[in-house]
Amino acid sequence: MTFLVILALGINPPVGLIPLQADADPARIASAGLQTAKKFQDSPASWTVTHETPTGAQFVVTILKAGDRRRMILCGGTAEKTEELARILERDGVWYVTEGTSLGKYRPYEAPLSLPLAYLYLLRSDALVISDAAALEGWKL
Repeated sequence: MTFLVILALGINPPVGLIPLQADADPARIASAGLQTAKKFQDSPASWTVTHETPTGAQFVVTILKAGDRRRMILCGGTAEKTEELARILERDGVWYVTEGTSLGKYRPYEAPLSLPLAYLYLLRSDALVISDAAALEGWKL
C-alpha cells in the first residue's frame, strides 16, 4: 500500500498518515496539512529518515525543528555502523555547520560540504506539508 505522509505531530490516531486511494479526498489531506503546519509553529518536532543507496550504503538524517530553528544531523555508513558526516544548526536564517573538525557560518545551502549529495539527502528528509487542496489537483496514483 502506498502512503502520502503528512507529519501529524502528537495526534492520535495520526490524521497525517493517509493511505493513497483513487478516492483520496484532497480536502482531508489539506486539513491534515494545516494541522501539521500549526503544530510545527507551536511545538517542537523531530524525525529521522534513512536513505539507502543501490550499493547498500545508508545515509541517515535526523532533524529537530522548533519554531524557526532547526538542527540537521547527516550520518553515513552501513546498516551496522554509521558516523556523523555533518551537523547543521539553523537559526535566524543562518547555518552553523560542523563537518569533522571544520566549523563555519553560512547562508542556507551555501556551506561547502564534503559529500556532494549531502544537500539531496537533507532536502529529501525535510517535511512536506500540503495545506492547500488545489495543490493536489490533477494528481493520480
